[in-house]
Amino acid sequence: MFSNARDLVITGGSFSTGLVRRFGFEDLHRHISPGALHNSGEFLDQPRCHPDTRVAVLEAIMAWVENFERESSTMWLHGPAGAGKSAIARSIAELCAALNLLIASFFFSRHADGRKNTERLISTIAYQLAQNIPDTRPHIESVVENDPAIFSKSLADQIQALIVRPLQSASGDSLSRNPPLPCLIIIDGLDECHDAEVQIHVLHLFANLVQRQCGNIRLAFLVVSRPEKHLRASFSHVDLAACSTMLLLDDTFKPDDDIRLFLISKCNEIKNRHTFKGEIPDVWPSPGDIETLVKKSSGQFIFASVVVKYVGAINQRPVKRLQVVLGLSPTNNANPFMELDALYHHILASVEDISIVLCILGIRLVENFICPRHDSLYARSKSLIHELGPFDESAKNSICLARGCNIGQFLSLEPGDLRYNLADLQSVLLEISDDECDITFFHASLLDYLKDSSRSKEFHIDKEVAHADSAMCYIKLLKVDGSPKPLYDLFNALGIHLRDALLTNTLQNALQELDLLSFMYMEDIDGTQLGLPYLEDIIACLQESQFPDAKKLLKQITSKIDQHLRIHLPKYQVDQSLQDLVVLAAIGATSFEDNVTIDFWKDLKVALANKNLIQVDRQGLSLLTYLCNRSRRSLATAFRDPQRSGKLFVTGGQIAALALRSMKSAYHQKLKMLQDPSYIMEANYAQFISWTVVNLLDSASPSKHLALYMEQPDIKKLIEPQCDMGIWGNAYTKYLDSFQDKSFHKPYLHMAPVEPGLPRAEIEQLLESITSLKRGHESDAEVSEGEDGIPPKELSNKKQRLYESDLP
Repeated sequence: MFSNARDLVITGGSFSTGLVRRFGFEDLHRHISPGALHNSGEFLDQPRCHPDTRVAVLEAIMAWVENFERESSTMWLHGPAGAGKSAIARSIAELCAALNLLIASFFFSRHADGRKNTERLISTIAYQLAQNIPDTRPHIESVVENDPAIFSKSLADQIQALIVRPLQSASGDSLSRNPPLPCLIIIDGLDECHDAEVQIHVLHLFANLVQRQCGNIRLAFLVVSRPEKHLRASFSHVDLAACSTMLLLDDTFKPDDDIRLFLISKCNEIKNRHTFKGEIPDVWPSPGDIETLVKKSSGQFIFASVVVKYVGAINQRPVKRLQVVLGLSPTNNANPFMELDALYHHILASVEDISIVLCILGIRLVENFICPRHDSLYARSKSLIHELGPFDESAKNSICLARGCNIGQFLSLEPGDLRYNLADLQSVLLEISDDECDITFFHASLLDYLKDSSRSKEFHIDKEVAHADSAMCYIKLLKVDGSPKPLYDLFNALGIHLRDALLTNTLQNALQELDLLSFMYMEDIDGTQLGLPYLEDIIACLQESQFPDAKKLLKQITSKIDQHLRIHLPKYQVDQSLQDLVVLAAIGATSFEDNVTIDFWKDLKVALANKNLIQVDRQGLSLLTYLCNRSRRSLATAFRDPQRSGKLFVTGGQIAALALRSMKSAYHQKLKMLQDPSYIMEANYAQFISWTVVNLLDSASPSKHLALYMEQPDIKKLIEPQCDMGIWGNAYTKYLDSFQDKSFHKPYLHMAPVEPGLPRAEIEQLLESITSLKRGHESDAEVSEGEDGIPPKELSNKKQRLYESDLP
């Protein structure tokens, strides 16, 4: 009954068998990129070789794959844009899948989420491995179930865990055939992965993988890309060159013959199926016309593909359109893309309103639109505000589009206007998604054409103008009341665009009319108040901008901020706790991430609450919100600049006094723990205090009493372990070096370390010594804190010495 039984479950006195459901494969599936598979249904018309074309190159690749004694385990198929590389790679994948030779494929695309980086690369290949070699599936499932974080680990670790070990551990017929079964891994469009260094890393990882001996299996790696410089350099390296073979798509494979066959076949389809087939002559196109088109293609399938789409467009007359194509006659044949450029020029010249079309395409080039229907995409987009898109091939293009807003709404177009304006380009050069949340370009060469002014001439899309147009769209969105939008992300995006935008008079006027400070007390979509920090990215980008007018605009914004500070800063002089808030803002609060709040200083939090001062801050500068914000530079700069904050600027003496109180607060918390076993210090309290002190010391004036306190063994014992890599020691040494009197660097008042379990009498004695020390140092605190509203240059010479050096 139990012979060869697996997953046996015994319940009571009866026996039953059943498979225990495993969830590893489902988790794996959630981390793959379905659109990267060779047989993906993401797009209806995936490029593949037309029947009876590319025969020579397909045969060359298949001969290499099926050669069990092959000397090279890696093949690099490369060629220029438009040469038909992806079509060949997809056809090879289909052939190998039919022959049970394919283990996995991944098709990169710089414009598709999940396919423009390596985030889902290994998981997608592992998913196919589990399907094509079933004996590996249990091992892969086990890895995913036992280590759910595997997908966030390095590519090398993922390959080892999800590919190498499952192959080595698997057993069964699939790994024991004789002769060994070569399993092919295909990576297409490697040059479309987001970063050149990452591309090289992926190349070496998989090249090393296929050289391993995994049972009796022989792995082969086909990588397909443009011949980019960094990839050519990698393949020329002795280690990779020794195990690789290169296949260049050049005239050796007679592309003209294949293009001719493709054109004849597609034109026959148009004659038989087109709406206006009755107008098409029996002999069409003529042999001469076909030869003309073949010559214009310059060996690049992309030209022939664009011609066929253009000629065969629905509701257009094919005969007339072919005559238009044949009438294009550039005079100089030096540029292999000249014929393609002429075709693009003609298509764009036929557009009714080219200015709005170029504006739309320009914004698309600097925007990566996030589909508003998917909250997961929206959430993920919040962490992706960084370098912009396709103008830079290595950029991780990612700007968060306002939630609830498609491309037409983002551009302030009326419903239907987006499709209307791009109607002449649809199905020929690009495609608009059903929800109008994305525009897909059929050919990367169109983007190259639009970005190169020497090729596109009057249709050139200027990067600076595109950024300015996109910035205007964000300004319009910010002016719309009641629409759901993540305000902070909109301001981030606006700031990023301003960095590279052409600051036209229209854009500058729009920024001035926006009344940026009016957003300070608004609540974002998540309920948080914006405060001043939402201007951080705008200010930073204007500071980095190369345009002269940027400085003028920056001065206007800074002037508004200073005016706002002068109104509200006096509110913070009424209480020491509020002054401490200002000091924390002046030094940037902490080095921690966004989720750190004012809780790191319990004493200050309690003091503010007990004195009902939190409301004062909320009606002032909202520093409690600001301190835990990801941006702190503007206020910190203003508070430390007497020209901007006047007599209310933050001095080094105030910072030194706050550092002293911070350490005392942390130490008192520790003593409370020793006195009262039931007392629990807040999580990470000492760590937060330690990092705060490190930041304070960087700007604090020399203070004898602060230095004396820092030298206490218990203080060192409390703070130093909380800071990594000797950061506390460096800050401590740097601060002592700020004293002119070097003889001060000797130990003072060393106190015995406090150990748990001390008799209560000793604890009380230690507390008394701390209290006495505090009384003796009050004068120091008073000097540092009592005259903090007066710049040092206005103090008397005696007070100046106390303020700045405080030497014994």
